[in-house]
Amino acid sequence: MINPDAMTFIEKTNEDPLLRVQIAELDIEGLLALAERQGYHFTKGEFIATLKAIAFGELQDEELENVAGGILTGAPVYPPTLGGFRNNGIIAVLIGL
Repeated sequence: MINPDAMTFIEKTNEDPLLRVQIAELDIEGLLALAERQGYHFTKGEFIATLKAIAFGELQDEELENVAGGILTGAPVYPPTLGGFRNNGIIAVLIGL
């Protein structure tokens, strides 16, 4: 499940190269503390769940409406990607989990 604060933080890091550099040097606890200082509130579990939802294509409400008889009639959800995110800093933090 996507946590809105975690998603917004991920989007911000995707747009801010300096923030990506900072994140690349942090462990998960440091990332959570940085996010908290910037006004984003989410737990380690919520952050990981959000990244998994992005990576594995969690269906949003509008996509669920396109599902008929078990067949997805809208755009394909796979192959898994990070939803276009090029945030290697966050991936580096996850590798250190």
